[in-house]
This record gives sequence, C-alpha cells and structure tokens, in this order.
Amino acid sequence: MSTFTSTSVPRAAADPTKHVNYVLGMVLGVDDFNQEFAYLSERDRWLARDLLGYGTAWGLAVTPGLGARGPEVRVSPGVALTPRGHLVRVTPAQCASINDWLKANKDGVDTHVSVTKLLRLWVVLCYRECLTDMVPVPGEPCRSEDDSMAPSRVTDDFGLELRLARPSQPEEDAVRDFVRWLREHIQPGSDPSTSVSLKDFLQAIRDAAVTGALPSSPLSPLSPPNSPLDVMLDGSPPGPLIIYTEYLEQYLRAAMRLWVTELRALWRPNWLGEAQGCSAPVTPEAAGDGNCVMLAEVEVPLVKSGVAGDWQVDDSSGDIRILEEERPFLLHLRMLQEWLLGGGLGGGSGSAGPAGPAGPAGPAGPAGPQGLQGLTGQMGATGPAGATGPAGATGAAGATGPAGATGATGAAGATGATGAQGSQGPQGPQGPQGPQGEAGGDPDIVRRPPDLPEYYIVAAGILSADPGNAPGNTYNNLISIGFDDGQVGFTFDGYSLESEKYQYIVKAMLKLNPEFPHLGIVTFVGFESDHFRLNVFDPVERQPVKGDILQQLEFVIEVSQYFFNREG
Repeated sequence: MSTFTSTSVPRAAADPTKHVNYVLGMVLGVDDFNQEFAYLSERDRWLARDLLGYGTAWGLAVTPGLGARGPEVRVSPGVALTPRGHLVRVTPAQCASINDWLKANKDGVDTHVSVTKLLRLWVVLCYRECLTDMVPVPGEPCRSEDDSMAPSRVTDDFGLELRLARPSQPEEDAVRDFVRWLREHIQPGSDPSTSVSLKDFLQAIRDAAVTGALPSSPLSPLSPPNSPLDVMLDGSPPGPLIIYTEYLEQYLRAAMRLWVTELRALWRPNWLGEAQGCSAPVTPEAAGDGNCVMLAEVEVPLVKSGVAGDWQVDDSSGDIRILEEERPFLLHLRMLQEWLLGGGLGGGSGSAGPAGPAGPAGPAGPAGPQGLQGLTGQMGATGPAGATGPAGATGAAGATGPAGATGATGAAGATGATGAQGSQGPQGPQGPQGPQGEAGGDPDIVRRPPDLPEYYIVAAGILSADPGNAPGNTYNNLISIGFDDGQVGFTFDGYSLESEKYQYIVKAMLKLNPEFPHLGIVTFVGFESDHFRLNVFDPVERQPVKGDILQQLEFVIEVSQYFFNREG
C-alpha cells in the first residue's frame, strides 16, 4: 500500500472584508480574483439584508395538489431573498409527494403527530451553490484523475425542503411584534396635559423589550423552533400610552430611531464573516437558517395504513391546509410608492372619512384621521385590543368634520352627534367614559358595565365532532379539526394564542341525542397553538367515549374573549 499522497494544498477562503489594492506591476493570481469577488458579492448581500430585509419577492405560491404519487405540496416559480442576503430563484415549478416524504422520515414523524392525527410541516427554501463545467487544470505530479479536473463555474441553485420544525427567523418575528406593540399601546389624545413625556414613552419601549436569552451565534434560535419570537411584553406598560395628537409624529420618529439604534441589533443575527478585526479574520461560511427562508406551514391529516402501520395522508379526513400567516415577504418599492401616493386606506386629503371604518368600532373611526395616520390607520383593525376603541374616541378631538360623520355611522347616538358638529370635536373623549360610547359604537362587543374591560363573542355554533359531516350553523367559521377516543379539536377564524392580553373562555355541552342519552360530560382540555380540545366522558362505562360514537355526536359551543390584566 502506497504512503504517498497529493502535494496540493487547499486554498484558504477569501476574507469578505478586504478588497484588492491594485498596484502597477502587481502580479495577480487566483487568490486575488477570488478575494475581489468575495468582497463585492458580500457587499451586495450586506446591502440586501440590512436595507431591504428578506422574504418572498414574487411567486413561490405554496398549494396542495394530487399527483401520480398521491397528495403533493407544490411551489410555483418565483424569487426570494434569504436572511443571509442571497437571492434565490426557483424555476420551474416544484412538487413533493407527502407520502414518499413520510416514508423516508418515519423515524421522526411519530413524535410530531398531534392527538387529532395532524402533522405540521414547514416548506423551506434555501440557497445553495453548485460547481459545474469541469476543465483540466495543471498541477503537481502524482495527482489522481479527479485532481486533474476542476469546476470552472459556480451556479446559483436552490433547495426546497419539508421540515418538522419551524425555521428560526428572529428578526422577522421582532419586526412584527414591535409594530404590533406600538399599535396596541399608543392612544392619541386631545389634551396635551395628559400626554406621556417623550422620555417616559421611550423608556416604556425599552422596558417592554425582551433583551435576555440572546443567541451566541446564528445557529442558536432565540425561542423554541415551533413558535414565533415574542420580543415585546404585552403587559408592559399595563395601560395605554396617551400621546397628544400634535406630538404623534415626533414620538413615532423617536420610536423608529430607538428601533434602529438599540433594538434591532438584539434580534438581527450576526452572521459569520461580519464584524472582523484586522488581526483575526474569520472565514465566512453558510450559517444554518441564514441561507433559508420559510414559504409556508402545511397541516396534513394522517392515518396509519399497511401491514407496517406507516403514516400516510388521510384523504377522508379533510384537505391539506396551507398556512402562510408567519411567512416573511417583501413589497417592492414601486408598490410602496403607489400605496403611499394613494393615501393607503385613507385616500389622501379625504382620509378622515374612510379611516374610521378601518377600526372594529364606531369610536375607532375618528381615531384614524387625528391619530396614527399611516402607521395607525388600521390600529383598530389589529384585533380586539382594548386600547384601540378609546384611541378612536379621543382621536375625534381633531375638529375634522369627516371624522365626526364616521363616528355617527357607527353609533347613531350621542357619540355620533358629537362628531358631526365638527367644532365640538373636543367633546369626543366623553364617549368612552360611558357604556354608550363603547358598547353602542361597536355591535360586536357585548354590553357591560362601563368600568369593566371589553368582552367579545369570537365563535359559536352547533357542529359535529366529525369534520367530514355537515358543519352546521356556526359563527366565525367554528369547525372541528378532528377527533380521537374521548377528545375533539376545534378552531375558528382568527384563533391565536400569541397575545397574553386577551383570554379565551370556552363553554361547551353535547346536543341531546336520543340514541346516546347518557353521554353528557364534556370537559375542557387545553389550548394548542392552532386549536382547543375538549374531553368527552361516558359516565356509564366510566371511560372516554369511543371514536365511532363520538363521530355521531354534536356539540353546542360558545367561545368568548375578555381582557386579561396580568398585573392585576
């Protein structure tokens, strides 16, 4: 056996923080050209990731389908920008057989299937390079045949994956949570004496920011992989931040400056190869999810089949669901330009009128024109946040006629009349002080004593435990997502556990069934990320109700939501 080996030495990777200093008479080699390319390409990625962001730029629609090998997940052609700054192009359209994937990954699937036999997968697009176009190259003696050939080109390529865990995207989660926090906590006011100071406003943002458990490298996620990052504490501060309308632009500008100078660095991964000193250059390399971007979350109903009991897609249990709420995407500058020139939802100088309907309540309408125009035109639309309603009412202090008219359409009572007078706009804050201003202005809010927080009915109906049966008459698309012995899962439009500011209350019972008169014990199990579960117990047999019987039962359910004060 020979002890001789090739004398060729691998070249060190180029440092992306350096570029070639061309001097007359310098002899240029391969290392110099590689160094210059590394510097220029890294600056392009730097520009993209720090000034543009990342996500889908166009195309890459994720849809379910049926192919020759069974149920598929399909991805259309398109372009995305990864957190690392790589442009990725997918062409032509791609597809993946779910049953084939389940068979190839059966060892890891069992631990991820829910009690309702649902599996969640994530469609992830990654950038990669391929070395192509082999050519003969000169070199040292005693080389093998492989050493005498080298690739002459590097081709940009992509990889599409189905994963069992959500990819880490800390900066995307942080951007969403920061903007949501501003929308929920800022309340425009008409009295400068009640306005919070700029110093206290910025300190409230700092106090709410979660600065612990930061990653030591891009490979370390900030939170569990299956959940979005929560970077702002919902209960801090415990109440709204009242800002005088005339100060609003100054305060928002300061908040954005604070994000840029202090907060963004907390959740922006510092990719390998950046922040290098002259004494110790670091070799750049691909860093985990930095080269990947999430396209969608896929919810697949499963069933065990075959002699081996392998998991397969359950065609009889419902459709494959594509969930894209957490998908990062980029709007190109031309779209943003047209949106801003058109006044967004407000419509230019006449924005006072349309801004009102953007909120969930009549009082929220006037908030748009005088308050958070642009950033907060849809503050009310973010959901049932308690601070939103009062924000609308105080916003009416702007003495804008159209704003008053909007309020009148929601309440048709004392609040509307006040707004319609125009010059009497400062009387607007009196609306939320009584039950007429809040309950009368929003038909979706259950009437309550004026000193208590808002209370909503978010879902209700009579429906079967079996998703395959007729859904019945439900409110807000309350549906069953599946059942097993003794347990049923339900969900509805807008279901979310992201905010700790609101708490769900689930009330449920069985509809009387003459064939099973003794089945009457329904208990609440708990909340999952996308559904809640109920237990059904047979008091005669003293065991959970079997699935074949549970399939024939109907539930009477009402889900309400109320403001939850953690500090109290």
